[in-house]
Amino acid sequence: MSRILQSYAGVLENARPLLHAWIRGVSRGIRPLRPDQLPYEAPDVSREVGPVAVHPDRVAAYLRITDGAGLGTAETRLVPPIYYTTWSLAPFLGVLSADELGISLLGIVHLENEATIHRPIRLGDRVDCRVHLAGLDRDEKRILLTVLAENRVGGTLASESRSLILVPLVPWYVFNGRH
Repeated sequence: MSRILQSYAGVLENARPLLHAWIRGVSRGIRPLRPDQLPYEAPDVSREVGPVAVHPDRVAAYLRITDGAGLGTAETRLVPPIYYTTWSLAPFLGVLSADELGISLLGIVHLENEATIHRPIRLGDRVDCRVHLAGLDRDEKRILLTVLAENRVGGTLASESRSLILVPLVPWYVFNGRH
């Protein structure tokens, strides 16, 4: 089995939301909304997944595919700080492909990401992940989205990340056939 498949072995529960988000994003790319149909303020959009069990075999496969080194010792059982991306991708794409937002995923640019680790995530932890749209800044040429992901273990915030996404707006004349 390939190292990529090994790293995501057992994560088939994410396949359906990932495929759903991808199909919605592609369909909006084929027939995008006019800029005046897109929101000017951030709609209330969130997606959740969990509790997700941090399984030793999945972490080991992740470390093999990323050529990462194990963290801590057998006693601390720490996982890499950005390991949460293995379960937060589906809700992240779910937020971006939400009907309330209406954007096409084709052409978007992930400008930056900032992660804050409040406590380590350990093997055996059960993590609840919530991803939500926290901000929308718009002008005539683009929309900037701020998407927040929070990972909680037993109700305690373990880590959070903020992503800034650029959505270029299709000029109005493309819809009028004058390009």
